[in-house]
Amino acid sequence: MSKLKRSICVLLVLCMVVGAMGLGALAAGPDLPFTDVPMNWMYPGVRFVYENDIMTGTTATTFAPQANFTRAQVVATLFRIYNERQANTDDPTDTPFGDVGTQWFAAYVAWAYENDIAEGAGGNFNPNGAVTRQQFATMLYRFEINMNDLNTDDITASDTWEEFTDLNQINDWAYDALLWANAEGLILGLAGPAIAPRGTATRAQAAIILTRFLGGDTTPPEPPIEPTTFDVTELLGQDADVDALAVEFGEVIGSEEVYECDTLYVFESGLLVIICDLDNTIISVGVVYLDELGNSLTALNLDGWDGTSTYEEVYAAFGEPDFVDAYDSYFFQVGAYLYEFVFDGDYVIGVMVHTEYELILATAGLSTFAVVL
Repeated sequence: MSKLKRSICVLLVLCMVVGAMGLGALAAGPDLPFTDVPMNWMYPGVRFVYENDIMTGTTATTFAPQANFTRAQVVATLFRIYNERQANTDDPTDTPFGDVGTQWFAAYVAWAYENDIAEGAGGNFNPNGAVTRQQFATMLYRFEINMNDLNTDDITASDTWEEFTDLNQINDWAYDALLWANAEGLILGLAGPAIAPRGTATRAQAAIILTRFLGGDTTPPEPPIEPTTFDVTELLGQDADVDALAVEFGEVIGSEEVYECDTLYVFESGLLVIICDLDNTIISVGVVYLDELGNSLTALNLDGWDGTSTYEEVYAAFGEPDFVDAYDSYFFQVGAYLYEFVFDGDYVIGVMVHTEYELILATAGLSTFAVVL
């Protein structure tokens, strides 16, 4: 296999290597199909409730983390937690509420009402109403009492409970429940300090609360790696002193042999270097970063190309490609360098720059490419 033929595959190898190192994920990530869930405080909660079939997305690719969590959604999640399944046509749907009928949540509301977990008011359940923090706490509290035999005699307030300035806003029917939920670390205080009993919860906040409720891990992921700003072409042709590179670009966090004579190194900064051990020379360089959502693996900083760059922008800068290979990599010769672009749909997902030294070695292999121009 020619050296350039080997380097064409580098981004496929990169995806595997970096994924194994835990730097991030392609597209929406390995754990979630949702493109609107950033890798911040909400990510572990959404991942937990999704993986455990407690909450689903609003579409196949969106979770709507900032949307209000509704009363119907609360009882649906508690049903799924207790029964470890979705409701089906065998579940009863009769309720005394005039606004439930036979809608998707009917079985969930019927189950919650039957088990004294949730009540309505004025003959209605208000299923699509945004759940308040005290309502959410009350449903969780009653679930624990009625379904898991919670001993309420053992409940004590948290050390900070009396510091909340809005305790007088808690309804009598919710006071013990909210005290318990706060003591258990499920519903925390806000600035003020306040417990905000009549404030609402978003879907992302609900996911975190339910994850805490079930003992899941809510540790936020590591912050995204920031894009680097150096000129990677300056490294090309240099001696492959990995230790020297680590001084500037951070420690090597992983490496992988690539075909016959090369090693792929990934540094803490996101620098990707392919070193030919034939002459201990750097012949290919790229940069890895995580996008603003923290979940797209992309080569960056070869003249500023990133995951938002399109076909049209690349063509406007370089003209028509010199050739396109069988892996759908587009190659543009720029002086002594060959730029390699990989696209996912209309957008750039990878960029590599290769040296003239490598081009000479690869010349004889060009006829093996499936050239598409």
